[in-house]
Amino acid sequence: MLRSAVEDAACDWRDWQNVYEFDGPCSDNPLLSDRELFDKFASPAAYGVGRTIRAGTRDEFLKRLRASQFELTKILSDETGRTLDEREKELRKEFGAAGRSLISALSKIATFLAPHSFSPWDRFARRGTNKELRRRESSKFNSYAQYLTCVNQLLTGCLGGKLKDACVGAYPSPFASEHDRFHRRVLDVYLMMQGGWKK
Repeated sequence: MLRSAVEDAACDWRDWQNVYEFDGPCSDNPLLSDRELFDKFASPAAYGVGRTIRAGTRDEFLKRLRASQFELTKILSDETGRTLDEREKELRKEFGAAGRSLISALSKIATFLAPHSFSPWDRFARRGTNKELRRRESSKFNSYAQYLTCVNQLLTGCLGGKLKDACVGAYPSPFASEHDRFHRRVLDVYLMMQGGWKK
């Protein structure tokens, strides 16, 4: 399963390399500055976060994320995930689809902009995380920060060691091979598979 996760993660990295490896202000990252690319990212065929953003507010949502007063860099510099939780609550009131959290959207955006620090909030990955931690698969995470702590625990533990061994010779780029950027991507795919996700 790890080998398959490495292959899938490498394919994903190559598909989105210009986003993962963008070298400039996060507000100028193609994911946030190219509406067509964001629509592709938000589609069910890709990351499926479009359903969590209230209809008709996507342009304003992107504008808010790029605005200097929103300080997206603060979210990205807080590797605990707490600032992401706080900002999500602010954004949900204005941009969240009825009854939906924006944690999935924000965590996936953060994963693209800071792949060394963040992991996507995904129902399959959460199930897989619970399974790896020997908890009930349906156990809830109280916050993104709690979930990220658990993922980090897996990355630095025995599973992370096996995963890093499986990545040797399979990095999609030199940039990906540094600072656990690609390891996190592989771990996410592996956890999704453990949680029942099928391509």
